[in-house]
Amino acid sequence: MAWPLAASGAAATLGAAATGVVLLMPIDGGTQAWIDSPTAGATLMAGSIVVTAHATDPDEIDALTLTVDGERVDDDKAPDRTGLLAFGVFDWMATPGTHTLRVAQVGGSETVSDELVVTVLDPSVPAAPPVVEPTPSATVSATPSASTSPSASPTTSPTPTGSASEIPKPTKPVQPTKPAPSTTAAPPPAPAPVIDSAAFTGPWASDPKLYTFASCPYTVRVEARIRNATQARVAVSGVGSFPMSSSGSTWAATLVSGFDAGQVGTHTVSVTASGPGGTTSKTVGTLTIAPSCPKD
Repeated sequence: MAWPLAASGAAATLGAAATGVVLLMPIDGGTQAWIDSPTAGATLMAGSIVVTAHATDPDEIDALTLTVDGERVDDDKAPDRTGLLAFGVFDWMATPGTHTLRVAQVGGSETVSDELVVTVLDPSVPAAPPVVEPTPSATVSATPSASTSPSASPTTSPTPTGSASEIPKPTKPVQPTKPAPSTTAAPPPAPAPVIDSAAFTGPWASDPKLYTFASCPYTVRVEARIRNATQARVAVSGVGSFPMSSSGSTWAATLVSGFDAGQVGTHTVSVTASGPGGTTSKTVGTLTIAPSCPKD
């Protein structure tokens, strides 16, 4: 069954748009699978990358699987479903190089998406400075010229007279100047993400507890103060991870009841933040998942 998630702030108002997902609806009602982000040909920085995808199938889709270069890297065992449409979120620890991503259905028609190729850069390797090609100057050459002006006198023995202009000496070609060495400095490395604080908030912060009954009104809110991050997620051990929305340096996510019976018990909750400078995590505390729902 799906794990519902209600994000606060901008995420609660804008839904999928708040997490950077571009929903590409299928043209027909057949079975399809496709990757929303990153996009084909994207250039990314090495580190933790969030990959999102959709699939559609008239039959039940049990899970979605992400493969990179043919190797299975992550599963979303409880994708969110809206009608025939399933939405999955994956974590990929990207390494430098060119990689091929695909998403496959588990269950239903077992449909596999088209290949999507991205490039991952190493942030610790500075970009090479541009090479300046010298432009040779034009050479100047002289072309000798001569002129003769004959003249005749009215006598019976004409004596021709003539003069020749002086032939100039050719000049030496101008040597091209050498380009000045480049003084472009390598850009400084991106600052690493920093989680200043992470905690449970709200009316049940002192005893965070959720239940298996989906309509149970109990929720748990997680807030964190994070710097130098472009994305953050709340991870519940043995259950999965959930995206957080941001408002300035404050990131938040609200977890709601509605878990499988097999997930009843105590789970460690942590916050993971990532950005161009790397990835970091911080433990929030423990969350209890209990059966049914208490009566108010």
